[in-house]
Amino acid sequence: MGITQFSSFFDNNGAVDIQSGELWLSNGGIIAAHLPAPHRLSAPEPVYHTFLEGSEISVSNFLINSGNADVFGAFSVANVTLGPGGGGLNLKSGDPVTLTNLTISGGGRLTGPSDVTVQETFSWAGGALRGSGQTISNGTMDIFSPPGFWR
Repeated sequence: MGITQFSSFFDNNGAVDIQSGELWLSNGGIIAAHLPAPHRLSAPEPVYHTFLEGSEISVSNFLINSGNADVFGAFSVANVTLGPGGGGLNLKSGDPVTLTNLTISGGGRLTGPSDVTVQETFSWAGGALRGSGQTISNGTMDIFSPPGFWR
């Protein structure tokens, strides 16, 4: 188990099959591919990724530290982490999405027309929920705020 990192712009129109470990997309790209089942798909740098209609993201863990991912295709992910560096996830397909856990911190953003259902833990410690889609928590919802925020 290791990290495979693409440090250049990553354009792909075929399958990316990661058997184990982590795939880091560090410099943006346009992807019209099926990304099946790596342990984690990470975008740690402040760049932009576009997953075109017909693409499919099917991973256990999806992390965007900063930058943004526009997802027009299928999104089948267990755990999503957005932030703390301002990572944004824009679910543009309008299809409903079910997650096991969702963490939004710092300047993290979840946007778009897709309804998102969180089955276990939704931790919200900064950032934003935007767009016409609903965010539904069926489990624990932890909301953290800085001291003095609520008055």
